[in-house]
Amino acid sequence: MKKLFVLFLSAITAFGLQAQSAKEIVANYHEVIGGAESVAKIQNSISTGKAMQGGMEFPFKAITQADGKLMVEIEFQGTKFVPQAFDGEDMWGVNFMTQKAEKLPAEQSAEYKANIGQFPDPFLNLDEKGWEVSLVGEEEVDGTPCHKVELKMNPVEIEGEQKDVIAHYFFDKDSGVIIKSTSYNLSGEMKGMAIDTYLSDYEEVAGVYMPMTTTQKVSGQEIFSMKMEKVEVNQDIDQAQFAFPASDSPEEEK
Repeated sequence: MKKLFVLFLSAITAFGLQAQSAKEIVANYHEVIGGAESVAKIQNSISTGKAMQGGMEFPFKAITQADGKLMVEIEFQGTKFVPQAFDGEDMWGVNFMTQKAEKLPAEQSAEYKANIGQFPDPFLNLDEKGWEVSLVGEEEVDGTPCHKVELKMNPVEIEGEQKDVIAHYFFDKDSGVIIKSTSYNLSGEMKGMAIDTYLSDYEEVAGVYMPMTTTQKVSGQEIFSMKMEKVEVNQDIDQAQFAFPASDSPEEEK
């Protein structure tokens, strides 16, 4: 009986050590990458490197700010253009064929605007943003045991209906870092599709460990990847470059 009680107590203790809440997993993740306070100090980043899509490699520059503004510039076939940007109100991009700036459909801008707060880290200030995290369970990512955490963000209105905005994050149980996230498109050309983003090659930048390689897949097929060669944070950024080009007449929203 005494042996049985000891075994039972050991099992309960082991379970208690293994069981973690979503917030504990997130807190551990922040500690591992440099601390939540250090992450929160990052107000913008400028990343440069090489991207790969459709078997072609090209240089890119991405500027991202904590207020949601972003601008991605790539060089393709000797031409530099901006395929994606957000100026604080609208998502826009340059059509490579026409070389004209076009605003994205209003719903895509609204979906993005409703959940500004992904940068520098989606798990910062959750209560402030009104976002919720929950532990879904455990799942392997390419053989790596992970905690699967669900992040529920602000709902958005799509085609007259309120839709929940949800993403799943996979935290490596050994290292504590995020190695994969899954987002679900509610609007646009990829509406209804799940995009898996794989994160790897973490390196320290300004006291915070960041993934230098990201790879996106849809239904297991790679659609895009990029390797950061240089990342700078908290730079003096010209805000004019986020703006929709004044020389281009906005097209009617689809």
